Amino acid sequence: MTSPSSAPLIPREMRVSEEDQALIVVWSDGHYEALPFAYLRGACPCAACKGHHKKVDISKITPKPGVFLVERQPQGRYAVRLLWSDAHYTGIFTYDYLRSLCLCQECLQKRDQPSP
Repeated sequence: MTSPSSAPLIPREMRVSEEDQALIVVWSDGHYEALPFAYLRGACPCAACKGHHKKVDISKITPKPGVFLVERQPQGRYAVRLLWSDAHYTGIFTYDYLRSLCLCQECLQKRDQPSP
């Protein structure tokens, strides 16, 4: 049986902010993240962008300026597919991966800490 504290994190709200040029995500634990379009497009996890069978190195994401998010499509209960103005549409962002991209100070500090 899964306890509430071990429940997977899922977006409670996901919306596009044209004003901020960002995807806004509020998570089931209340965490808020705003992911700029250029950063998110640069973080695309598809095979064409990152290479086959390679993990995305978050510290080496290169933003792709000038793109905007055209559409987002839920992929079951685990991910979202993002469709971009540059006609790119093959990136499926799992919720775990999307959460790992957070740029808030708290998440950046956690990322910089060495693993135990």
